[in-house]
Amino acid sequence: TMGSAGSLPGVTWLRYFAVVRDIILLLDDDDAGRQALARWQKRLPRARAARLPDGSKDVSDYRRKGGNLVSWAAAVLRGDA
Repeated sequence: TMGSAGSLPGVTWLRYFAVVRDIILLLDDDDAGRQALARWQKRLPRARAARLPDGSKDVSDYRRKGGNLVSWAAAVLRGDA
């Protein structure tokens, strides 16, 4: 997590993103999260956007509903989600 929807990675963080193979963006499913997603995608054009499978607003909501984050993330990385 990088903080609130208004937070974007600074120059220091961009170095770390440069060396990783997969970047998955999962922001809250609300107006602020969707607006922030557009800004993140401009900053990190090779990043892929992802959504939780059951319409959960955020990761906490997904976990509360019994969602398995590890399985979900693996499916996203495989391209199955």
